Amino acid sequence: MKSVFVKIIPFAAVLLALCGGILAACGEQSTGSAHTEHEYVWSVETEAGCTEAGTRRGVCSCGATVTEPIPAKGHHWDGGRIVSEAGCEAAGTKEFICTRCGEKNSEPIAALGHFWGAEYVSKPAGCEEAGEMSSNCLRCEAVHTRPIEAPGHTFVRKRLIKMATCTDDGSFETACGICGAKGVERVPALGHSWVKDAEETVPATCEREGETYKQCKRCSVTETTSTPALGHDWQTVYTVDVEPTFESAGSKSVHCNRCDKRRESVPIDRLDPDVEIEYEFRVVRNSGELLNSPSTRISVYDGEELVTEGTPTDGVFKTSLLPKTYTVRTTGFPKGYTAEESYTVRPGNPYCDIRMTASVLSEQMPDGMRYTVGSAMYDFTLTTVDGGQITLSSLLKAKKIVVLNFWYTDCGWCVTEFPGLEAAYEDYSDDVAVIAIDVMEYETVPMIKEFISRMKLSFYVAKGPHELYDAFGTGGFPTTVVIDREGAVAYIHDGALVENFPDGTSGNSDKLFRALFAKHLAADFGAAADFGAAADAALLKLPECTLPAKRED
Repeated sequence: MKSVFVKIIPFAAVLLALCGGILAACGEQSTGSAHTEHEYVWSVETEAGCTEAGTRRGVCSCGATVTEPIPAKGHHWDGGRIVSEAGCEAAGTKEFICTRCGEKNSEPIAALGHFWGAEYVSKPAGCEEAGEMSSNCLRCEAVHTRPIEAPGHTFVRKRLIKMATCTDDGSFETACGICGAKGVERVPALGHSWVKDAEETVPATCEREGETYKQCKRCSVTETTSTPALGHDWQTVYTVDVEPTFESAGSKSVHCNRCDKRRESVPIDRLDPDVEIEYEFRVVRNSGELLNSPSTRISVYDGEELVTEGTPTDGVFKTSLLPKTYTVRTTGFPKGYTAEESYTVRPGNPYCDIRMTASVLSEQMPDGMRYTVGSAMYDFTLTTVDGGQITLSSLLKAKKIVVLNFWYTDCGWCVTEFPGLEAAYEDYSDDVAVIAIDVMEYETVPMIKEFISRMKLSFYVAKGPHELYDAFGTGGFPTTVVIDREGAVAYIHDGALVENFPDGTSGNSDKLFRALFAKHLAADFGAAADFGAAADAALLKLPECTLPAKRED
């Protein structure tokens, strides 16, 4: 105690001397100029704890004092110790002690979760009963299970109970190959398999419905259906009903091509032997299309005397003559066309249709032949890749037009075009025969068959002579050729029949082929026809349908 006191005496002396100095300074300042700012000397009054604040006191030389808080220090926790270990599902606890005040605190330890091992079949599944898959936790004794779905029976047909027919279901006795359970399998009714070509028992007329019947190939059941009336097929020109004479007037009307109905009857003035009337001669093909052939010459005779002659304009030659009966002869037919040697025209009926017929040529293609629009084809025969034979004349008897498409398997544009051609053909197969002709000698039939299968083509595909392709002189692949119902070349297109879009892609082959088919199947083929939704004919840039004689030598 004495040593402590001895230590305090010097400290107290220093403190008293300092205070005396400060008081003297203050006294000096008080006698001189006053100080403007306190300068405190601080001393701790109450020490701060972990959670409780302390205080300190400041004394200025002028005697002013102030007290301020000292913030609590906060706990200083140690590293802690585990009170209870965490398990798979239960949390654990860890305890901490403050090194300053000895206060304790605890925190939870998260549960570890199960550590599942490999799955194993704990209960096998049956055909109708579910099984179980299990796995054990590698930390604790917990077990996890999930169901195995029952696979169901695997039935195998064992015995026919009832044969399925066109209208009645059939059935089989079955047994499960796993558990032996028995069952019955229903076989749906087959439905009728109609003979493709229905027979017409009552033909339809212009104004009356008809009847057709079809027969099932399996059960011989027949079914009769009505077919719509055909409607009148009115001619586009008048037909003279009563010929005018020099004594009496006549009449003309528009006739139906199928029946004896007439309409728009118009009178014809009686003839005057001294007044000329207009005679009209039309050069037409069997389809009714006017043939624009500048080489054709029409000569009109009165007996053996030549009265006048001329060349048809757009297929029509008109001239004014005295009302007599004349003989008409024609020359300068395009190659491959024939017509009657002479025609007779009377004053009472001064109209004459000169029928030009395209004749399919011999089986041998003429040497050096170069086909153009208007040329008559030769009657070629090709062998399809399936081994069948197709002949042009036979196809033209069954269909209205024949379309040739020259191609080969490595032709990229052919691959682009074929899906559209196939889609259009499916819509027009009743009237159009399509033959895709591969003319490359190095391509084999198995190669072509694989290509057909991949592209899913249903029209004719054949290997053909390169000479047939060369005869059209296009030089491009694919090349499309249309042969019309009379055996004449009606259209030639070099390259793929596709529409090129602004973004650089191509497409719409189906749309273009449908328009091409519709154009050449139209009853008024060669006239300005409206194909409606089939396609915009201008898009196709089809050539004129009149047939100029480009091969007259």
